[in-house]
Formats: sequence, structure tokens, C-alpha cells
Amino acid sequence: MKLEIFLKVRHLHILESTRCKSNSCARRLAVVGSGPAGFYSVQSLLKRWPSCSVDLYEKLPVPYGLVRYGVAPDHPEVKNCIHQFEKTVEEFGPLGRFQFFGNVNVGKDVRIRELAESYDAVLLAYGSETEKKLGIEGEDARNCFSARHFVGWYNGSPDAPNLDSNLAHLRNETAVILGHGNVALDAARILLAPESLLNSTDISSRAIDQLKRSKIRRVILIGRRGPLQVSFTIAELREMTRLAGCGHVIDKLDFKAIEESKILDRLDRPRKRLTQLMMDKATNLGSGSSENDDKRWILKFLRTPKRILSTENAVSGIELVENCLELDGDNYSEAKAIPLEHRRTESIPCSLILYSIGYRSINIDPDDLPFDQKRCVISTENFKVNGAKNIYACGWCATGARGVIASTQSQSRMVAEKIIADFSSSSVDGTSRPGFENVETVLRRKNNDGKEEVAVAQICHDIEENLLIDESKNESEDRKEDIAQSKLENNDDIRKDATFREKKRSSTPVESEEKIHDWLLTTVNDEREKENDAKLSNRSYQKIEDSEKKSMQRATSMVNLSDLRTKRSQLHTDWFEKKKQLLKQQKQQQIILEEQKEKLKREKENQSRIVYESWKKLKDEQIRIRRKIISESTVRKEREEKESKEQKRQDALKVYEAWKKSKEALSKGNSKKGDKLAEEQEMKKKKEEAKLVFDQ
Repeated sequence: MKLEIFLKVRHLHILESTRCKSNSCARRLAVVGSGPAGFYSVQSLLKRWPSCSVDLYEKLPVPYGLVRYGVAPDHPEVKNCIHQFEKTVEEFGPLGRFQFFGNVNVGKDVRIRELAESYDAVLLAYGSETEKKLGIEGEDARNCFSARHFVGWYNGSPDAPNLDSNLAHLRNETAVILGHGNVALDAARILLAPESLLNSTDISSRAIDQLKRSKIRRVILIGRRGPLQVSFTIAELREMTRLAGCGHVIDKLDFKAIEESKILDRLDRPRKRLTQLMMDKATNLGSGSSENDDKRWILKFLRTPKRILSTENAVSGIELVENCLELDGDNYSEAKAIPLEHRRTESIPCSLILYSIGYRSINIDPDDLPFDQKRCVISTENFKVNGAKNIYACGWCATGARGVIASTQSQSRMVAEKIIADFSSSSVDGTSRPGFENVETVLRRKNNDGKEEVAVAQICHDIEENLLIDESKNESEDRKEDIAQSKLENNDDIRKDATFREKKRSSTPVESEEKIHDWLLTTVNDEREKENDAKLSNRSYQKIEDSEKKSMQRATSMVNLSDLRTKRSQLHTDWFEKKKQLLKQQKQQQIILEEQKEKLKREKENQSRIVYESWKKLKDEQIRIRRKIISESTVRKEREEKESKEQKRQDALKVYEAWKKSKEALSKGNSKKGDKLAEEQEMKKKKEEAKLVFDQ
């Protein structure tokens, strides 16, 4: 199935497109971006909305975006969704419901406003096409670039920079990758992978040639946060630990606090399995590598790059500062890294730095598109662009560079349902718009402003034939030039021969008697001079032999002296090499001692922190127990006071009842007068006591 494509050549758009074969398509939609978000949206729209047609626009000449040029070549299973996209093209392309236009830069070649005027709806799904910058000193040095550029280079992306010269002139065997995500592990694996693994993939041949000659033998992956905050998955990490001929270095001290605090049991299952794998692969010596491993990779945590060191504008090292984590409750994954500026910095010599700290989207049309500059996403509400009537957005350009292909597929299906629901409502205008015909007019108008006419060609067949014709023309022209050159060379040879014969003819002597006489006299004189010279030579022959013997003796002594000098130079070289090796060993031992000191220091700090946390827990427990005791004593005291009051009330009631009975007895007159007076006094006394009790 041929894909319809735009090619831009010298500001000239070469159009190759098929028009919609039927006019039954009630709605025409444009999708900007042919990555997973764009193609999944096209797939959902075409299957769920039979009366629509979709035109897909792409900035590159080829489709599929990051799923083709952003995935590691040894992970072909991630690219399986391309087969689904091809089936969509094969199914709906012949029906005139789908067209692909490559090499059209929406926002420059055609404005979003012009697309919105040409189509019933426009869906923006152009992803996050730029990377986040480090923002530190030395970032612009040679051999410091983003992992996105590196991935695009070894995948053969059309817009990827040429990194051949960068990898061909490395000064040492160490590369540093900033970031702990899947892309960072992919880049490290490609740098360290054996040739047999690379040959079995679809990696570009140019990249294979450079990677074969690469000096890189050690890759250090540096992250700002700790082991609980890494972004790579367990599958990527397990693949790295099994890389042939490559060892790994993971320091067990980085996991000591996790083991002692028993955080592992409180993590969700994926994070727990990933952390457990790192702990299993870590040792006190930070190994996992053996003497047979020619290459190795190293994980470093809690480090922030401070500046990039350079020599002659080329990377020579990186300076790091140590971090600490600021936790928000038990949400370990969202912990923030805070640089400890008072700590000493750490310098790592290296010749290559890749940074993989995330992607960000850009505003492709600032005049027409509302954009959140802080989050670097299009301003949307329920997939609809704010302030726009028929413009939608999905994928990374709307949500940020997060999520995998499965989440992108789900979001694309939701935005397709949203578009269909909006057009099903009565509020949408029922008239259809012209679609690509209007866009073609815009492109032709822009191309004809002082430039060549727009030509029509077929990318899959016609351009190949044109290339073959051009090659044959070039060959015939080259052959004509060779024939003409040979003729010129033959003419030059003929002219040279004629000149030589003329000179020879002019130099031939004239045979006259006078000249012969002069010639004979000259010959006789020459013979006499030769005889005299021979006599002189015979006399000096002995002297010459003596001098030659002396010269031979002198040469022999010089040779012996030269041999002695060579031996001395060799001894000096050997001594210098041994001294160099000794200094190197001393330096390595010093580095090892410093690392051990640093590890001991970190271990002491961890122990101090653990002791402090234990002390704090004990103190909190004491405060809690004290508060509990105080609250219990308060409750008991209140209960006793309440019981005391109740007892006094009961006593008062008893006194009152006794007084009442005595009064009744007095009223009946059963007692004597004296007894009555005594009883009255007694009753009066009891009444006063009862009153006193009640008052209390």
C-alpha cells in the first residue's frame, strides 16, 4: 500500500496525493502528528464514524514518530503497533477515507487557523518533540547532547543530527548518562552491547560502524533521587543485568536505610519487585562484574550535575553535588531532591555525556494556539483546545511526556468519542468543509511566491525512475567527459613529440672540417688530463684506504655507542612506564580509599539518622504514655468526686426522712411534753444538719 506524501525540495512542495474517491464522506478531519497518539486516533475515528474521512499530516517525510525512531532497535515488540497502523492504511486508503501527507510542517507551511478553516475538525497529536535542557555551565560543550538525539541517530531518524564525529573522537572509555529512565537504560545498553546483538537488530548501518569503533567501556547512570524514585521498569533493569560481557556496579549502602526502616513492605507490588531486584544485585563492594567482563555500567543515586568540565570545548568530565530527599508523608515516589551545597563536590572524568531528563512539547503556532508555558502543554479542557471551536488535542502535547503506548491508545479512543459526540449534537454546523483542496491551494500559493512551480510526482515509483534516469544521464555525461579528456591528452602527447623532434633536429652538429679539427684537439687535451688525474689518484689511493679504515673503525665505535644509547633509552622508557603504572596504582588506591572514606561517612550519617529517628520515636512514645496517664487520672478523679457528691446527697435524704418521721410523731401527741421538747430540740438539730448538708 503506497502512502501519500509531501516532499519539500528547495522550498518546493512535491505533491503526491489521491483525491477522495467518493463524495459520501460527510465530515473531513485533519490529524497533526503520525505517532501513536495520531494513528490510534485515526484508527478509532475511521472505525467508529463511517461517514468521515481523515487526512494525516506529518512534519517528517515518514510516519510513526517515536514508535519508529524513539524505541531501542533490540525491542522490536514495542513496534508491533506499526502493523496495526499499516492495516488501517490498507483498509481505508483505497476507499478514499484516509490520506497521509508527509514533510508538511504545520504551523509554518500551513497555519492551524488555515487547517481549522479547511476541515470540520482538527486534532493535534504532534507529541513532545524537544528535550528538557540541563541549564548548567558547560552544557554546550562537544560530546554533550540529549539521549533523544542519540536514539534518533542510531535509529536513522531523518531529523537526527550526525553524531559520527562525536563518537569517533572520544578521549577516554567513560560515558555519563544523566537520568534513571527507560531511555537512559536504552542508551547505556546500545553503548555497551556486543556486536552480535547489534547485528541482529534494525539499527542503522552507520551507527553500527561507529559503535564498533567506540572506546566506551564504562557507563555511569546518575540520578537526582534515590532507588525508590527511579523511573525505569523492572524489565529494562533485568535486561541490563543480563547483558553479555558486561558487568554492573550497584552499591549496597544506597539500600541500607530501606532495609533497616522496612519500607519495602509498604510499597506497591511493581515498585517493591523493582527495588528488591536492585537490592539482590547490589553488594558491599558494588559489584556484579567479574574479571572477564570487558565492560560495565554503574548506578549512582542522589547526585545533581553542577557543571560540565571541558578541554578545548570538548567534554572532559562532570562535577556533581550530593542531594538529600524531602519526603511528603509516605509518598516515597514524589520525594524531592534537595542539593547539599555545603558538601564537597564530586568530579568524574568522562568523554561523553548524554542527558535523559524528559521531553517537553512546543507551541507550533504561537499566534493561533493557547499554550501553558509552565507545563509545556496545549491548554485544553476535556480534550478541546481552549477558545477554539473545532480544534482538539491529545497525547503528550496535551498531557505532558508521561505514559506508555497503552495509555496513549486509551486516550486516543476517548478523544475520538468526544469528537463524534460533539458532531452528533445539533449545535454543530451540518455543512462539510473542502478539506485538503483548500490546504493544497494554500501550499501552492506559498510555493509560487518567487519560487519554482509545484510539480506532481509519485514517491513510490516515479521518483525512483527519475533517480535511475538521472544516474544514467550522469553516467553518459561522465563517459563523454572521459573521451574528451583522452583526446586532449593525446593531442598534448602529439605536440610534445613534435617539439622534442624539433629540438633534436636543431641540436645535431654540422660536419665541417674546422669543427672536426677543434673536436680532435679537445679530445687529446682531455685524454692528457685524464692520465694526470690517474697518476694523482694512484698516489692518493693508499691515503684513501687508510682513511677508509679509520672511518670504518670510527663507524664501528659509533654503532656500539648507538646501541648503548638505545639500551639506555629503553631502560629509561621501561623505568618511566613502571613509574607511570606505580603512580596509576597509587592514584587508584587513593581513589578507592577516598570512596571507602565516603562510604564510611555516609554509613555513619545513616546510622546517626537511624539513631535520631529511634530516639525521636521513643520520645514520642513517652509523651503519648504520659498524656494517657494524665487523662486516666483526670477521669478517675472526676469519677470519685461524682461518687462523693452522690453519697452526700443520699446522707442528706436519710436525715431528711428521719426528721420527717420525728415531726409526724410529734404531731400525734404520743409522747410526753418533756419528751416532746427534747425531741423538738433534737429534730431542730437534725434539720440544721440536713440544711448544712444540702448547702454543701
